[in-house]
Amino acid sequence: MRSSNKDIQTVLSSVMRLAVSQEPFSDILRHFLKILTSLPNLNLINRGVLFLVDEEPPHNLRLRAARNLPPDLNNLCRQVPFGHCLCGQCAAEGRIILADNSDPRYQKYANVSQPYGHYCIPIPDQDGSTLGVFTLYARIEDHYDPEIVELLQIAAIAIAGIIRLQRSAAKLTSSQHYAKAITNAAVDAIIMMDDQVRVTLWNPAATRLFGYAEEEAMGRNVHDLIVPDNYSDAYRPALASFLKRDQKEVLARTVEVNARCRDGREIPVELSLSGVDINGHRHAVGIIRDIRRRRQAEEERIELDRQLQQSWRLEAVGTLAGGIAHDFNNITASVLGFAGMALEELPADSPIRSDLEHIISAGRRAKEITRQILTFSRGQDLHCSPLRLDLMLQETIKLLRASIPTAIKIDLHIAQECQASIMADPLQIHQILMNICANSYYAMRRHGGTIDIHLRNTTLSATEAAAIIGLSPGDHAQLSISDTGTGIPPEVLPKIFSPFFTTKPKPEGTGMGLAIVHGIVTKLNGAIQIKNSPGLGATFTIYLPTCQAEAEPITPKLPAMGGHQRILLVDDEAPLAEITARALNKTGYNVTYKTDSLEALETFKAHPGDFDIILTDQTMPNMTGIDLAVELLKIKAHIPIIMFTGIIDQDTMQYAKEIGIRKIILKPMELNKLSAAIQQLCGEG
Repeated sequence: MRSSNKDIQTVLSSVMRLAVSQEPFSDILRHFLKILTSLPNLNLINRGVLFLVDEEPPHNLRLRAARNLPPDLNNLCRQVPFGHCLCGQCAAEGRIILADNSDPRYQKYANVSQPYGHYCIPIPDQDGSTLGVFTLYARIEDHYDPEIVELLQIAAIAIAGIIRLQRSAAKLTSSQHYAKAITNAAVDAIIMMDDQVRVTLWNPAATRLFGYAEEEAMGRNVHDLIVPDNYSDAYRPALASFLKRDQKEVLARTVEVNARCRDGREIPVELSLSGVDINGHRHAVGIIRDIRRRRQAEEERIELDRQLQQSWRLEAVGTLAGGIAHDFNNITASVLGFAGMALEELPADSPIRSDLEHIISAGRRAKEITRQILTFSRGQDLHCSPLRLDLMLQETIKLLRASIPTAIKIDLHIAQECQASIMADPLQIHQILMNICANSYYAMRRHGGTIDIHLRNTTLSATEAAAIIGLSPGDHAQLSISDTGTGIPPEVLPKIFSPFFTTKPKPEGTGMGLAIVHGIVTKLNGAIQIKNSPGLGATFTIYLPTCQAEAEPITPKLPAMGGHQRILLVDDEAPLAEITARALNKTGYNVTYKTDSLEALETFKAHPGDFDIILTDQTMPNMTGIDLAVELLKIKAHIPIIMFTGIIDQDTMQYAKEIGIRKIILKPMELNKLSAAIQQLCGEG
């Protein structure tokens, strides 16, 4: 069974008709059992009983309605003490009991029970006590469906209202009082209309939802009250047609529509209609539920799903980009290395120098693109340290003002208390600001405008952090960059962080700017959000976790060049190994290079004393650089090892340190930095 809003609305609508019925109370209770046992989705046997608790001591259960109950059970069950049999225990404990006829709680009645399952449902009073119990029979193989239990609990609450009204009958003078008492307690708006579509019942929930007091609404045409003007032409004939149908017909489903409040606002609601005859006149009863919170929750879920899908897509593309960058690094390093060596060998007046300089220039551009790809894929070997974000912004703004036309105004607003540090590399912050502001400039290049940059501290609660993919609760720096440009078209918005996606003409954009920003922010354990108003501008909001450490100025050290150490160099890329060896030999080192890691291991095993330091690539066939380092350190425990790679992740760095690799350098390597690392590890410089 799959209970649905349709089943619930059917039960509630049917019970509402019972509440205004002129039938005797006993017939109302029998009809209540008939309503439940007749619902096809419940898959129940057409049998049931309903007990009410006596209002006078000893407060036994008394049988008040039965449907298709065998005569012997009818006699035995006329009166059941609290705590006896299943129904008595259900009333005493005030909880649902699900059992079959073999249950020992049947006590003396078990010998006449049939092989059925039972739903024993308490009927709750407002103070938590029990008004009664109804029991429905289920096929032994089908009962105990939790969705059926949920629907029956709702039915118990509904019939409880009628029972309370009946017990207060002396104080009530007409059936309208019954309906009013029930509708006043309802959470949903309940509106009744006559055959002229005039309001004849307006409960307090309707007042809360739509803003009209009961005396304002009574007698007015419902279309004039709550139907939006743009829907009126469709609603009027539909409701008129409904009022002409058979009185027992219920709208086959709940529908989601818009309704108008007194102040003119339109809100989404869920509507179900049922028909009822009162004094020979046709009326329609509408149950209306406010679904604004449900819609908001659905929109938030959709947005979170979109963010999650975007995160997965970028992660997959980042992994692919990192692998491409690794191979591209080797090619770029070889091109730059051999071209540089050739350039040094040429005389100053050689006509070939210009060609080589063009090759080197193109290689450097390729190196920059590779660096951007690595930044996007979160594999860039940057050194994060405590950094004052406010000071970094002030420095970067100076560069921005020099590179952006004066028609674009740049305003920087830093909150007075915002002096906390973040763990980052200055280059990362520079790239974030420059790339976002470059996009803002492009959006305002024709008519000018303003870039507003705001920085403040914020503390995110667990609930606030959970609403933003990738964030943890705690203190964060909130950086917002807004522009007054054209905004981002809705169809473009889902793709703006995708690498190589750009709306600019080919010569003007590479499509890497915002992809790099997303990669940096993610690497820093932060998150980025966009608030976009097409035609009015866009706002990028970045959250970066703060740290307690104070930022310190970094004084760069100039590396020394050259040395005399004996080096074993291992790289499976023969051109790269050759050019690296030649460059190091030229500065005084004694380099032996191998392009096979297994061959390098055998060479070292044969002559471990011939080498002062090892330089090895990480990604190689047969044996990786890390695996090679493990074997080399077994032979000569304290030999310094430098590993270079096209992409670095935190797990690789940590494991390399644990096994004894002293330093990791990102490709393509700069000779000065490599030489400085060699001398540092060998105790020189």
